[in-house]
Amino acid sequence: MLYFFGTEEQRKKYLPPVYKGENTFFGAYTEPEHGSDITQLNTVAVKKGDKYIIKGMKTFITNAPTAKYGLLLAQTDPEKRHRGQTLFIIHTDWPGVTIRRLTGKMGQRTIPVGEIYLDNVEVPAENVLGGEEKGLNQGFYWTLAYFNVSRIGVAA
Repeated sequence: MLYFFGTEEQRKKYLPPVYKGENTFFGAYTEPEHGSDITQLNTVAVKKGDKYIIKGMKTFITNAPTAKYGLLLAQTDPEKRHRGQTLFIIHTDWPGVTIRRLTGKMGQRTIPVGEIYLDNVEVPAENVLGGEEKGLNQGFYWTLAYFNVSRIGVAA
């Protein structure tokens, strides 16, 4: 998704380590209370100055225990529901980010899966996927576009 919707600067910064095998990447969409229904999110991001403050939780996130960064879908305009969601690039070592590995799953044991807790995590505005001007409140639509393309590979 970063390849398709990220700014040139975001692609140059975050993709090379993944291509070289130096890092894995995650996409955090699923929430405990809503499962894979991304039309409803409890994870919220509120703009404060040149940052967004994110609070919430994501679960069953592939690569969360091993990745240094990834994409996270958050509600930026609650009144717009799914039309007010934005994707953010977040780092797992930022203050307020806690990763917990999930174990004992019946399947998918070859891929590390975890939960991500966000407790007032400060995310720079430049980490809005695609930049604020282009990416604000586009998260739902971009996530669905990505799912449509990636489902072909999953099915194979």
